[in-house]
Amino acid sequence: MTRRATSLFDTKIAGRAVLESFRKLDPRAMIKNPVMFVVEVVSLLTTGLWIQALVGHGEAPAPFILAVSLTLWFTILFANFAEAMAEGRGKAQAEALRKTRQDTLAMKLPCPRRDAPFVMTASGELRKFARAHGIPVAHTFMAKGSMPYDDELCLLSVGLQARDYISCGFDKADLIIAIGYDPVEYAPKFWNPERKKSIVHIDFTPAEVDSFYQPAVEVVADVREAIQLLGGLVKGQKDPEPFRRLRQFILAELAEGADDDRFPLKPQRILKELRDRMGREDILVSDVGTHKLWIARTFPAYEPNTVLISNGYAAMGFALPAAIAAKLVHPERNVVAVSGDGGFLMNSQELETACRLRLPIVNVIFRDGGYNLIQWKQQTHLGRESGVKFGNPDFVALAAAFGAKGYRVDSAQALGPILAEALAQPGPSIVDVPVDYQNPKLTAGLGQLICPI
Repeated sequence: MTRRATSLFDTKIAGRAVLESFRKLDPRAMIKNPVMFVVEVVSLLTTGLWIQALVGHGEAPAPFILAVSLTLWFTILFANFAEAMAEGRGKAQAEALRKTRQDTLAMKLPCPRRDAPFVMTASGELRKFARAHGIPVAHTFMAKGSMPYDDELCLLSVGLQARDYISCGFDKADLIIAIGYDPVEYAPKFWNPERKKSIVHIDFTPAEVDSFYQPAVEVVADVREAIQLLGGLVKGQKDPEPFRRLRQFILAELAEGADDDRFPLKPQRILKELRDRMGREDILVSDVGTHKLWIARTFPAYEPNTVLISNGYAAMGFALPAAIAAKLVHPERNVVAVSGDGGFLMNSQELETACRLRLPIVNVIFRDGGYNLIQWKQQTHLGRESGVKFGNPDFVALAAAFGAKGYRVDSAQALGPILAEALAQPGPSIVDVPVDYQNPKLTAGLGQLICPI
């Protein structure tokens, strides 16, 4: 898999700036080694994350002096890295790291050099770095699992194109270290609107620069090695208690609806039942639609590449074939695809592939009889909708026609046992779940948030 570095540009379409970025597969490598291609599709799906941090020295911070930069400083790190690329494509550039250290010193953080233990993966090195310095971590959609959901330093997902719960962390930051940052996931205009943040860029490729993203320092190097070496340069730890309070606030907000027994089911309830029946290293593959936003924000992930999300170009129909690839690569893990009814119907023929290969994967279908995300955007921007409703087949009968097992959920209480039975099947299965998306709940009040720290 190769990545083509593209220039960053803003194009005014309907009054909004649209950021374009893409990746390109090497077709010759695909033909030469199809098995390796499957591995690449699953393991090299780019993972993005950013780390919001409170690190410093001197007196212990108090909540009311967060703006006093002389006694503490804040760091936000963005990262977007591929796990399978973590074993090394070049040594970190020492001069750039020294420059990064100098900039860190200028922010009042002592950074004597020390040895750092070897960690094989970039996410492992990030976890070590964050824990060593008390740095809270927030990730973009494609980076779920880079920091375990149950780690006290994990501040969960960002990526909604609105002022979100974690925006107050950006507001307090005066230094941003961007690790493999891909602007297509979370454009810099959302976290650096005043263009005043000091930025250090670390990635395999040079920065895609625009007026909101102009790094003072670039380290073009192996991501894992760069984090490891930077960890050896930085010393000091701050009490992350203010960000623990932010984490508890976020968790409370996202947990609402998880125990709702109403029917059709709420997305939070479906995802809670699913998470309860999956192991920490089991794999969930999300298709594209409103359910993707709920998965990105509320579905707990504990390890890298265990929640695979098509973001950026966001291709509908992605989940089922990607789940097939994931099961081929990891036959020892449970693999669940989550689709909307529209996305599932775009690639439902791949159910034949899963049956022919006898792959025990589960495809959970969020059924609402329409392209809900498009409908939501039409209503929001136009005040009306057009061409977004459609009829569905009998998904249980469709599964049987392919030779798979089909289930239909008719109550909130029935969902858990059905999921358990589907995961125990020796072959592929479909779970048809009627859903009430509650779209306004995703973004209600985000623009009027009061920072809890």
